[in-house]
Amino acid sequence: MAAATGAQEKELVDQLKGVPLFARTTAKQRKSLVKLGKVLKWKEGATPIEEGSKGAAFFLLLEGSAEVVKGDARVAVVSAGDFVGELALLANTPRTATVVALSDCVVFALGRPGLSAALKGDHQMALAMLEAIAARQANTL
Repeated sequence: MAAATGAQEKELVDQLKGVPLFARTTAKQRKSLVKLGKVLKWKEGATPIEEGSKGAAFFLLLEGSAEVVKGDARVAVVSAGDFVGELALLANTPRTATVVALSDCVVFALGRPGLSAALKGDHQMALAMLEAIAARQANTL
């Protein structure tokens, strides 16, 4: 695991804005999240997330692609710019799907401890994230 490089950090700050959970946060707040996360590599065929397992991290795909499988059914293929694991970041619940790398992947990982540290230091970020969650919930009713 490695911290993001300078150029990679700026790109990640921009990409996190496209994640609904972080869409209402400021660039400064997203930068603090990037500093708390790590850039990881998944090898083709790896299963970094297994349905039913305990999870505590969110992953943003930077390169490569992966399939999301629920039970025996493929429910999605994700690629650069897509994300998985946001529920595990927020709730202490089992993973709802399995993720299998279809190619070598580079991902940004943010764990619950990092998010908790950021939120404890920035209550406005917590409010922005709650607003984003509420807005998404309102759109599903």
